[in-house]
Amino acid sequence: MPIKSFFSTALLGMLLLFLSYKTVANWLGAIQEPTVMQVEKPSVEIRATADGHLAAWVKNHPVYPKTVFLLQGDGKARLEAPVVLKNASVQYDGKCVTFLSGTGQAVCFTIRREACLKAPGNAKYHMGWGLVKQAGADIEAQCIGAGSGPFPPVVAYSCKCIGTAQPSVNCDSGGPGATECGTGSSVASISVSCSVSCGEGYYACCVD
Repeated sequence: MPIKSFFSTALLGMLLLFLSYKTVANWLGAIQEPTVMQVEKPSVEIRATADGHLAAWVKNHPVYPKTVFLLQGDGKARLEAPVVLKNASVQYDGKCVTFLSGTGQAVCFTIRREACLKAPGNAKYHMGWGLVKQAGADIEAQCIGAGSGPFPPVVAYSCKCIGTAQPSVNCDSGGPGATECGTGSSVASISVSCSVSCGEGYYACCVD
């Protein structure tokens, strides 16, 4: 075999060997280093509603999925900018809900301050006469649809508090004299639930 041909064949063999090595190394690397999926941590975003109340949208929470807490107040709630609590935990007992961020920032919605027994000393309190918890794809979709604007108004919720001086309305549960009520349903594996607690001078009304 001529020397030139010999060196050409040897060079070609070394090149093929190198490419084979790289292919195997890449294949082994893909096996040894699987892609790690990033899981979003729970967060809470608080905004005023379109009719002047306050709402807190809970995102990616294992206990409160697709959940929004509404605090009914005087209808004059204003926030200069949305409050966002990252890596958040949620404590709720019906009359008080406390949102606590991973950095220790705390916000409470309540109809009675003394109901927030587990709230830290630095908590910022928002008082109202009705505390609503609603969970389901519909209320979450409305929050998403709000974009950067106010969250959905009280009429978007299945449960709410109504003043005793106002004309009575039809309620599937609750009604005049009731301070609490709740409702829930499941259609095609989609669950919707709502509950509310009301302060003095208001009654609870829930509609399926």
